[in-house]
Amino acid sequence: MVGAPHLLSYLEVAEDCTAEEARVALTAKRKRLQSMQSNPKFKDEARYIIKHHHVFLEVVSRPAAHLQEMNLVVLATAIRGVLRAGSITRNQRDRLALDADGLGIPRPIFQSLLSDLAINLGIMLDGQITWDETAQGAERREIHEEVPLEPALLEIVGEPKRQLVGSPPPQEIVIRNVGGPPMTASVITTVPWLLVDTDRLHPTLMTQRVIVTVDAKQLGNQQGVGAVFVETDAGQVATIQYVVQPSRKVQRAMGIAGLLCAIGLVGVFGTQTYLGAVARGAVPGLIVDVEPAADSVRLAGQEVGSGPTIFVQRPAVGDVELEVSRAGYQTAVTQLTIGAGQPQRLSVTLDPVETASFQPGPDSDRGRVKLSDAVTALAPHREALNRCVSQHLRPAPGADPSRTDLVVYVGAEGDVIGFEFEGDGADRPALRKCAHRHLAAARFEKLNRDYAELRYAYRVYASDP
Repeated sequence: MVGAPHLLSYLEVAEDCTAEEARVALTAKRKRLQSMQSNPKFKDEARYIIKHHHVFLEVVSRPAAHLQEMNLVVLATAIRGVLRAGSITRNQRDRLALDADGLGIPRPIFQSLLSDLAINLGIMLDGQITWDETAQGAERREIHEEVPLEPALLEIVGEPKRQLVGSPPPQEIVIRNVGGPPMTASVITTVPWLLVDTDRLHPTLMTQRVIVTVDAKQLGNQQGVGAVFVETDAGQVATIQYVVQPSRKVQRAMGIAGLLCAIGLVGVFGTQTYLGAVARGAVPGLIVDVEPAADSVRLAGQEVGSGPTIFVQRPAVGDVELEVSRAGYQTAVTQLTIGAGQPQRLSVTLDPVETASFQPGPDSDRGRVKLSDAVTALAPHREALNRCVSQHLRPAPGADPSRTDLVVYVGAEGDVIGFEFEGDGADRPALRKCAHRHLAAARFEKLNRDYAELRYAYRVYASDP
């Protein structure tokens, strides 16, 4: 209708814009088109934008995700054009991979997209897709994921130490993965007056932003030193230190002893996360690791955080109750004894409420999951699922690899309503329980049918002796 490659281009904002910048541009565009509805040249465009304004608001709330979705469509079109010839050469595959790099699409997602499109066209990709015919003539596929060419590498844009005064506006941390995706990481603050808008990075985005807010009420008219730590699951750590000083009027009325002590503390631990320090017994505190990430963690009746890792710098001392909850999961309640000034770490696993026991019947109306959704919806949980399969199906040294297919049934609301393991993974209750814990947290787009089926193939090889 308007000839723009994506919504951000149509709104004339930069591809790396913030959600707020995109929202402001959309509001301005709608306001301008409202006055042009009587103009035949703009009538259709104006009516479409006004009618679907609420949909566009949702899209611009995640500009990076929208851009990746549109880039996936562009890449899928290019791949289909090559595959129409009935085969694909190594040079063509390498050229498409470079196109994916140029569009900012991670290599694992490109490989999955290429595999899915080849399967739909019945094309064999050497070393990646094999075919088998069942007794009913149905197609089965096995996708062998390729290892990324290089590991993820964490990078923070800007100064590692940032000086603020008074009640500053929200601050932005730009985080990059300058290696190969995916990169899973936690975002942790060391003081309660530093607030972040997310405690977990998106695993496939190469550049993303974390908004940091200083809670002036908690800080009060005092100097404060705190830090935001970004810690990847692979152990990489980046530290951004914030030194917040009161306004000059308040500062003149206060001593500086407290600030000097705080700076001394950060000088000792400035390049290490508090998590690592607590785990080594270097500083007191409580770490709670939750799988999957918690919506709420309460200690001694007080809310202390949420997410996959929660750090409590000064926990209540004595016999206390820890309560961990997440929507759709059973609440876990644990009794703890916390000593004064003692470091402590605890792992909590949550079990889903629903059993995910759906099996399609003859009257079930089967639909399909969008290609981009099938590739990305399980990305945050893929690493945990791989651990489940590897842990429970690792063969003995020298034995043949274990083989299992994970069949996932997605319901009309986009949740996982059933799943099953075929092959070596069948009749493994411990494996099923582990996989269920992570599949229940996955969310796909809603379907217009009863269910859709996805199939993932795993091959687990013996460890080296």
